[in-house]
Amino acid sequence: RKTMKTSSPSPTVIICPGNGCSQIRRSNWYGRLYEILTEKHGIQCICENFPDPLHARRDIWVPHMRSNAEEHASGADPKNVILVGHSSGAQAALRYAELHEVHGIVLVSATYSDLGDAH
Repeated sequence: RKTMKTSSPSPTVIICPGNGCSQIRRSNWYGRLYEILTEKHGIQCICENFPDPLHARRDIWVPHMRSNAEEHASGADPKNVILVGHSSGAQAALRYAELHEVHGIVLVSATYSDLGDAH
């Protein structure tokens, strides 16, 4: 007897930019990655400006990322996201994963910062 596999929805990709980006789709490679994922591969991708773009504070960025995951995650499962973090966005992605389960993380040119947290 054959069993049918049920396919789960592909994870949603959330691009987490480095700080200083006020126009994320026009900065660095973020817009191009968004186009490739959405147009060529049909993958849901979130490429939106982050609040507090100059300082990338953890207490602002992590809740923002969580809100995106809860609102846009495939299959309405906030764990079904892949975070693509660049520079301070890579640090934010790691900080997010300390608190919330994710499908995966891709770090690009990661930097170390305490994101405004005291040591």
